[in-house]
Amino acid sequence: MFLFQVCFLLSTILTQSLTLSTTGSSDVFIETWSSKAGIIKVGVGVRTDQRSIAGRGIFATRDIREGEVVASIPNGLVLMGKGDGWAGEITNAVKALKGGGGRRGEGGGSGEDSRVEWIDGWEGGGCKSWDDVCACVGGEGAFNGREELREMVRLRLEDRLQGFRQISYLDASDLELYALVCSRACHLGPSWGEGAVGVIPYFDYLNHHDDPSRVNVGLESFGQVLSRTPEGPGRPDPGTMNEKDMLIVAKKDVREGEELLTSYVDEDDEGGDVRKIITWGFSTLS
Repeated sequence: MFLFQVCFLLSTILTQSLTLSTTGSSDVFIETWSSKAGIIKVGVGVRTDQRSIAGRGIFATRDIREGEVVASIPNGLVLMGKGDGWAGEITNAVKALKGGGGRRGEGGGSGEDSRVEWIDGWEGGGCKSWDDVCACVGGEGAFNGREELREMVRLRLEDRLQGFRQISYLDASDLELYALVCSRACHLGPSWGEGAVGVIPYFDYLNHHDDPSRVNVGLESFGQVLSRTPEGPGRPDPGTMNEKDMLIVAKKDVREGEELLTSYVDEDDEGGDVRKIITWGFSTLS
């Protein structure tokens, strides 16, 4: 009996090691962070997967129907701007991180407790390393951040070695800065005004795709979803979701195991390489 149990255990371990997807410590960290940040997930989860555009992404853990809300994000974590104004937000966030002020106000961003996680590299467009990324954005448009990005790299590497113990994930200002610097941007649609951009603070794993046929989720306000689904299973639950929350909504039926993908920011947007860096395929595998 004991020998059978040992053989069964070894078989299970080998089977798990051969699958395309895994749940590692980083994935658990992501889930923990998002829960502390007040993000509610319904039928989705973060996992490392070779099939993901960026190596790790958000995948459906069950079949999801078109119009169904799959995640709710506190409105304060979804930061909006117009035109290429969000590039300036990133500049301010970098300055705040370095203790130089910025939109977090006096004293914000200085000291060990302000450190945040950053990305490992960029997949696509020719920028394959951090030096290349810095070269790509240096002097481009409203964002002149070559040295700032280099400093971000240094801080990020320090944090990788020291762990994340210095970051208070329950502190609103830290979460705000984290969302600014570490997340992707996507269009919010015409109802928010021309050029409105939302930043999705889901640890940078709601990946983008430039093929419209692959896009299966979008970002909507609580009110938009309520007006569209007065009754039925796709209606957000006011008992668990705040009316100011931003919602990730399925734009088509999503089968269990599929990655959730949102769209590019339009090609004709201002921002140049900054836009590309924020919106296209970061690799966060370590």
